[in-house]
Amino acid sequence: MKPSKARLVWSSDRRSWVLKVTVRRLGGGKERTEITGFLGDSKELETLAKALRQHCATGGSVSAGTILLQGNCAEKAANFLASQGYNVRRS
Repeated sequence: MKPSKARLVWSSDRRSWVLKVTVRRLGGGKERTEITGFLGDSKELETLAKALRQHCATGGSVSAGTILLQGNCAEKAANFLASQGYNVRRS
């Protein structure tokens, strides 16, 4: 068999990405906002996570390509991402 020359290609244009913003309930009545669907590299993901933490005035982290923010700040996060040119879907 010949090796395939097909390559995975995605657009680096952030307007074509769809970021999904969800709120998860944790034990003890706590909530967490999760943002998935980011296709850039890890440095860009860390930069975006830092900007979101500052905008939402909350703590958070990055885990396995997902931005995790403490508390229910989905509305603030979705508005901020939309203002930065991302397509946002809330669920």
